[in-house]
Formats: sequence, C-alpha cells, structure tokens
Amino acid sequence: MPAVSTDILNATSSLQYPNRPAAENEAIPKVSPQWLKHDRQVLRFYAYFQESVTEDPNENYRVRKCVMNYFLEDDSLYIHEPKVENSGLPQGVFLKRHKVTLPDGSPLHWSQLNAQTEIEIYGRVFRITGYDGFTSQFYETEGVALNPCEADVEDNFSKTRMMVDMKQIPPDRAETKQYLEAMLNGSAPNKNLANDRKVLSFTVLWQDNSYGGWEKQYTLNFFLSDNTIEVKELRAANSGIDPFPMLLKRMTVQKEYSSFALKKEEIYMPVDLMIGKPINIYSREFLPVDCDEFTK
Repeated sequence: MPAVSTDILNATSSLQYPNRPAAENEAIPKVSPQWLKHDRQVLRFYAYFQESVTEDPNENYRVRKCVMNYFLEDDSLYIHEPKVENSGLPQGVFLKRHKVTLPDGSPLHWSQLNAQTEIEIYGRVFRITGYDGFTSQFYETEGVALNPCEADVEDNFSKTRMMVDMKQIPPDRAETKQYLEAMLNGSAPNKNLANDRKVLSFTVLWQDNSYGGWEKQYTLNFFLSDNTIEVKELRAANSGIDPFPMLLKRMTVQKEYSSFALKKEEIYMPVDLMIGKPINIYSREFLPVDCDEFTK
C-alpha cells in the first residue's frame, strides 16, 4: 500500500473536524504590517516658509505658516496652510497627500522630521517649529528625542493686520444678520419665546360699500410673540369676487394712524380685541364676531 503524505492527512482531518483548533495559524503574521499597526495614526508638525514679495514698500517677504500631517500607515505627507483673512494669497491645501521624495532621491521618513530643523520639499525650505502631543508621545515610544518647540515667527504683514484689527470695532454679527434678514423681507427673531407660535384668531366682518354694500368675512390673526396683526379674506365658492386672500400683511397696527414719524402711537393689544367691539384698521371698521378655542 503506497504511503500517504502528511499534508493530505492534515487537510483531510481539517475537513472532517472543522471545529478542531489548529496548533498554529500561519495566515496571521507574527508582526503586524505597517498599514495595520499604524492605522489612523498621524504625526502633526507646525512649520513655515518664507516667500519673497516684490513691488511692495511695506514688506519684502511673507511668512506662510503651514501644518504638516505625516500618515504613518503609508509614509505619506499632507501639507495644509490655514487661511488668513485679507491675506491676498490663495491658501488651503498646499500639498496633496502622497509619498514625498527628497532632493537626494530618498523617500521622506518620519525620523527626518523634528523641531528646529529645516527640510526641503519640492524646492521650498520648510522650518519646523513645533508638534502636537501625539507626535511627542510617538517619538518617545520609538526612542527618538525631539527638540523643543520654537516661538512663532511674525512678519510685517501680520504686525500691520494686528494694528488694523485693534483699531477696528468688531461688528455685532447677530445684529447685522437680523438687519440683512429684515432687508430681504425675512422674519424677525422671536424675542418673546414664552408666546412663540401662539396666535389669537378672530372672525371679523367688514361692510364693503364700494360694490353693492357686500359684507365680507375675514380672519384676523394676532401674534402674541411680537404683537403683530394680519388680516386674511375668507374665500367662498362661486362668490363672483376676485380672490385677494391677504388684505393686511403681518405688521404692528396703530389704533390711530398718523403721518408724523416722531409721534409715538399706541398699537392694538389683545385687550383691545373683543367680540362685538369694532376696531379700526387703516380707516376700515372691522367687527369681531367669533374666535377659536385657544383665543377663548
């Protein structure tokens, strides 16, 4: 009888007993690969480079600060330049993420990045000034010493902008936003939050004497949040009247209209709206005849 190889016996045994633990799984490596060991681990360095400025009497160079992100999983580098207000320079992504090759042809390694050092990347010399906490812990774990961080470098542009910002009064963005919304016919913010979305609704009558003396019904809504009033027309089927649903848009209504802007007038309040008590809105007399349950 021919001898059976050991590999065939092991394979047959694993098929017959799938739940039997193997002595050693050779598919799992003893040392984790780089992409798995350093997954989502990023070293962050703070750096800057100088860029010459021509035809400007106030400055002859500009300091451009950047943030270097080194991805340990694939040794790639990503450089981002934070945007500075009114800098006049296109800022943002300075270098897309990829593996960087140094001028001598060797790939960039994380051990070559350190504070108080300079590194040339594609013709630009970056001065590394600092790093974050995770980077410091990683270098300490790897047994590599990091130099102390340097102070930020300022140029004439940053000093000039600092003086300009000190002289300017910062605008109230909330008030500016409310003003722009009001100019665009937007809704004003509700200052009385306790009465937000609470509306008194009345059914009112108006005697229109211009076309045969018809008596028309309207809905008068009083908004408790800002004491404004709107009047809507109740449409009836086959009434023969052209539809004009909004008689008065939402606004504060004065009891007695006056053309003098400096004269302070009283406006209608909830106590002025009673069933059977006529109210005058811009020379039109409305008679409240009914109201909804919330108003009652």
